[in-house]
Amino acid sequence: MKQGFVKSLIYTLPQYTIMRKSFLLAILFIAPFLTLAQNGYFIPNPLILPLHAQKNELNLSIGVGKGFDGNVSYSLTNKFAVFATGLSNEGTFHRDQIMGSGYNVIIDNQSYSGGFIYFLKL
Repeated sequence: MKQGFVKSLIYTLPQYTIMRKSFLLAILFIAPFLTLAQNGYFIPNPLILPLHAQKNELNLSIGVGKGFDGNVSYSLTNKFAVFATGLSNEGTFHRDQIMGSGYNVIIDNQSYSGGFIYFLKL
């Protein structure tokens, strides 16, 4: 009887180590998605990259996420363009805590800019 038990123990040990390793790998991959970190404190502004190939081109873009943003650019010549952009990000967002009921974050970000662009040929 001891021989059969030892034999079955030898065959089942590799299965347990494979299960243990796969369980640990699953936890390592899933754990970052389950943790609560500083979610939403910093929302970066989009980059303003108007690209024009020739004069009299008009580029418009509008984005919606946690706020609104819009970009307009117009090429006056092959080398010069003007642009205007605006961003509005407002709202109250609830953040959960591990211990406790959580708290609210009030965001009121607005940004407007405009300017001239000179294109270089590389």
